[in-house]
Amino acid sequence: MSYPFGERRGSYGVSWAITLVVFILVQLFFIAIDGTALEPTRFNDSGDIGGRIVQSELFTERITPYSNPSLNIATI
Repeated sequence: MSYPFGERRGSYGVSWAITLVVFILVQLFFIAIDGTALEPTRFNDSGDIGGRIVQSELFTERITPYSNPSLNIATI
């Protein structure tokens, strides 16, 4: 059955709400583990691409909502 565009619009609102709730829950989880022993281990400086990205100025000085650079990358 074909629905007019206006009738299907409610399902898009539900998907946005679910996405927003999941994002907020993940941020609350990050806030809870930041600065504790539960946070992920830091990347080493062995020269791999992950370590270079995490240790870049963007994630160590500019975008720093958390003390762990790995959580900063996961936020973006």
